[in-house]
Amino acid sequence: MAAFIARILSYRPADVIFFAGVTWLSAASFSSAHALDSSRYREDKNIYLLGEVGSAVVPIYTRGFSAGVLVDPLLSIEFTYAEGTKNVTYAEMDAKLYSLKFKRYFTDSFYANAGLAYRDVADRTTDEVSEHFHIQRRGRSAGVDLSIGNRWQYDAVTVGIDWLGFFHPLTVSRNEEFVAHRGGFAAAGEGGDPGQHGGAQGHGDRLSKHGTFEALRMSLGVSF
Repeated sequence: MAAFIARILSYRPADVIFFAGVTWLSAASFSSAHALDSSRYREDKNIYLLGEVGSAVVPIYTRGFSAGVLVDPLLSIEFTYAEGTKNVTYAEMDAKLYSLKFKRYFTDSFYANAGLAYRDVADRTTDEVSEHFHIQRRGRSAGVDLSIGNRWQYDAVTVGIDWLGFFHPLTVSRNEEFVAHRGGFAAAGEGGDPGQHGGAQGHGDRLSKHGTFEALRMSLGVSF
C-alpha cells in the first residue's frame, strides 16, 4: 500500500488531472452510450490530435500523443508516439514506442488497432558496490502492434482508452553495452568487462528481446 501511495504521489499534477478527466468522461460516455452517436459525430471529421497517458510498454508509465486521418466514420489511420522512464534502485529504464496502425470500429465506440511499431528500450545499471561504473544496454525492435479499446466522440471532443494491447517484435537489433568509469567513458571491452562486475542483466535488455503488453492508454483531444 505504501508503494502504491508513493507511486500516486510521484505523478505530475497535470497527469493526475488528465487521468481524472479521461476517466470521468469515459465513464459518462459509457453510461450514456445510447445518447451518444460517436459515428455520426465522426462523419464530418477528417483529422484528430490527442494527448495520451498510460503504459505503452508495461511496466513503464508513458505519455505521448497520437494523430490520425479518418478514412470514414469506422476506419482511420493513426500514428502514435509514447515514451517513459522507470527508476528503480541503481537502475533506470527508458522506453519509446512509435506505431503506425489501422483503427477499425466494430460498434459505435469499440475498436481494434493493428499495425507496425518500432520500440526503443534502454537500460542503465550502476554497480551497487563500487558505483565506479555503469552499464548501458539498448535494444531496438520492429514488430506488430495490436490493441483494443473504446473511443467516444462528442462534437469536436474525442476521448478514449486502449484497454489492452501487445507488441510482438519481429526483428531485434544488436544491443550495445558500455561501461562508465569515474575517469571517463569507454566501450565495454576497451574500458572493462561488465561480466566481471557481476554480469548484471538489465530489465531493458530483456524487454527489448520479448513482446510487451500495453495497458490503459488514455487519450483526450480534438477532431476537426
